[in-house]
Amino acid sequence: MHHEHHTASAEIDTSITEFVHLVTSPLDDPAAHEKALMRAVMKLGAAGMKHQLEQLAPSECFVEDGVLWRETVMSRFDVMTMFGAVKVERPLFRSERNGPTRCLVKEQAGLVAGFWSQPAAKIAAVAVSEMPMGRAASFLAEAGIVPASRSSLLRLTGNLHDLWEEHRGEHERIVREAMPIPPQATTVAVSLDGVMVLMSGSNKATLKAAARARGKPDKGPAGYREASVAVVCFYDKDGERLATRRFGRMPQKDKTDTKDWLRAELKHIRTERPDLVVVAIADGAPNNWSFLEELGADHEVVDFFHTAVHLHRHVSKANGPSSVETRAKLKEMRRQLLEESGAADKVFEDMQRGREKAGTAAPPTNSASGKRQPTYFQRHRGRMNYAELRDAKLPIGSGVTESTCKLTVCDRLRRTGMLWTERGGQGVLTLRAHVVSGSFDPAWKELMSANQQRLAA
Repeated sequence: MHHEHHTASAEIDTSITEFVHLVTSPLDDPAAHEKALMRAVMKLGAAGMKHQLEQLAPSECFVEDGVLWRETVMSRFDVMTMFGAVKVERPLFRSERNGPTRCLVKEQAGLVAGFWSQPAAKIAAVAVSEMPMGRAASFLAEAGIVPASRSSLLRLTGNLHDLWEEHRGEHERIVREAMPIPPQATTVAVSLDGVMVLMSGSNKATLKAAARARGKPDKGPAGYREASVAVVCFYDKDGERLATRRFGRMPQKDKTDTKDWLRAELKHIRTERPDLVVVAIADGAPNNWSFLEELGADHEVVDFFHTAVHLHRHVSKANGPSSVETRAKLKEMRRQLLEESGAADKVFEDMQRGREKAGTAAPPTNSASGKRQPTYFQRHRGRMNYAELRDAKLPIGSGVTESTCKLTVCDRLRRTGMLWTERGGQGVLTLRAHVVSGSFDPAWKELMSANQQRLAA
């Protein structure tokens, strides 16, 4: 022990000497000098971390809960710190012959995934949420912090995923309660949507068979499945967005976890702030609305942009997609919807008259079932009270939801050449959702608590 202490002290002394020398040296090449100073700081920090870590465990034996643990063999392992990889040599302990061994350094330091210090793991987790594994590894190394490999980042992400998923509901509850509702909020908008991601281990035949088994259409690109997102947005009395909470889930039948998260969020909000006006807003997808209807929102709103797209399709059929008449008609219909109370009924009646004039008054036929299907406006005109909503400073668009699809899923999981497993994708998606929601710190606290419990088990 004395020898170890002496060696560590010598390394620290040497590092301090090198750092002081650099500080007092002439500044011939500022860029090179800065890099040299950084390397010296990293070397000093690594020496200090090595010394601190090696003090965490006794050298011979200890008693815990009345059980005697004895030193067996010395263990040599790397610890990834903010100063790089630090080689640590400490004993392993057993309470009985041929029984399991314990490494007290890993327990007491709370190492993540076996060899990451918590500060280093946190920085790496944020980097992984923002960029591909290989790029994250290069960035961290170039920045002079956590020079980890792509494979070590993959293992870290997988470990964090397992920690979170083991008690996900409880973690989400604690994070939810840690995120204050803006006091000036008067409205909360809730929504969900989906976005396709490319999955590994899939082929076209397998996907088609799985889709048919779920009663879903078997069309679409081979290997792609639908991930889901949910959004909670708070607005003030002037309609200004105050805060946004985002959730993402890899492909799952019926979006079960995403819906559960949204239910729990809204239940908490209603308990904390029963005065808030609740707006459910989404595009026209029937499967989304079959769920949103359950929430009992004060207002249900179909996104105005999607409504405008359907308007354009309708008007274009009669007058051509680019004609002067189409543009004028579309402009007038949009104005009516945005400015006139009850305009959705007027627009729908106008559509009906157009169909009657063209001899197509009946709704379109579903070729698969042979049944007449209601049109978009028939299904949703009760959700198109845009003029009233605008007067009340309530949202009428799902732009935040669309941006969440891009920000949470597309920007990270849909880059060229990316293929995902359920576990790998969800590990990244969970981290990213917390980063873009501003809830990463309480989520990380929960992860480290779970990590400590696992180490102590």
